[in-house]
Amino acid sequence: MRAEPKFPQFSGTENWGVWIAKFEAIADRYHWGPDEKLDNILPKLEGLAGEFAFTQLPPHVINNYDLLVAEMTNRFRMIETAQSYAARLNRRVQR
Repeated sequence: MRAEPKFPQFSGTENWGVWIAKFEAIADRYHWGPDEKLDNILPKLEGLAGEFAFTQLPPHVINNYDLLVAEMTNRFRMIETAQSYAARLNRRVQR
């Protein structure tokens, strides 16, 4: 039996896309179903993410992994616009 993986907290300041992709990869390796995923993701929500999840989402969302991830994605995904991409590229060029 493998030891449970150590996984960082998600506070809402990290890149949600990267964080949830890592979480899903680990969940796949451990063959977690929706209940195990929920049991492992809920304690990892801290700071802004925890505040959003536990004060703004209804219980039926908190208790459903797919609904929870959809709401977290809507709230914390990074939206790249042409302007933000150009600004980021410009900052790289200047370094």
